[in-house]
Order: sequence, then C-alpha cells, then structure tokens
Amino acid sequence: MEKCKVQEIAPQLSSDETAKRLKNNLKVLMHCEELTVKNRQSLQSLATSLIQSFIQKHKSRDVKALAACCIAEVFRVFFPNPPYDEETQQMVFSMFLSQLKGLEKPSSSQFKQCFALLESLATVKTFNLCLGMDGQ
Repeated sequence: MEKCKVQEIAPQLSSDETAKRLKNNLKVLMHCEELTVKNRQSLQSLATSLIQSFIQKHKSRDVKALAACCIAEVFRVFFPNPPYDEETQQMVFSMFLSQLKGLEKPSSSQFKQCFALLESLATVKTFNLCLGMDGQ
C-alpha cells in the first residue's frame, strides 16, 4: 500500500501554492485505501486544515473546489467514522452543495473538480451521513 503522506496547508501560502498542495493531497488521498495507525495523524491534521476558515473563505474558487474534493476523499478514507463532529459535518455538507453549483457551467474552470466531487460523494454515499444527524 502506498504511504498516505500529505503536504501541509497553511494560510500564509499563495493561492497557487495552496492549489498545488491540494492537488497533490487529493492524489495521495485517492490512493490511500485505508486508515492505519501510521497515517492517521497526518490525515487527521489534513482533515482539520481543510475545514479552517482560510480555506472555506478563500478567494480562489479552484482552492475551494479542490478542498471540497479532498474532504470528500477524507470521508472515504475515514469511513465509517468521519473525522468531524456533527456541527462540522453540517458545515461541510453546505460547502459540498455550494461547490456542486459549479456543475451548472460546464465551461468553468472548476467544472472538472465539481464533477469529481459529485462522483466521490455518490460513490461513497457521503450524504447518507446526514440521515443520522440531529437538526437541519
């Protein structure tokens, strides 16, 4: 099994560097088949950084779309126990829905990432987690 080694995401990075690291992390996550003791810490750290406000409020649509794809893969790798509490999951699902609006414009630069997000969410059936949530 390939080692699940991810790159750090931090607020001081440029938009281009953040997007580059997110693309790399997405590739790593897509090849990470299971959560192990060895990779849990680095993947938990990435999962935490992906939900920080500097990512959620980033000016770059590409960064937000890539982050959503990474989070979808985080759900897959951590299945059946997502690394987020229920409140955070609700915020993440809202972000997913916002990013999926990118499917309305096939000519947009984010369309490919939005489609990949949709595929990942459908394959893993991530939204099924909403059924067990309290609240909205």
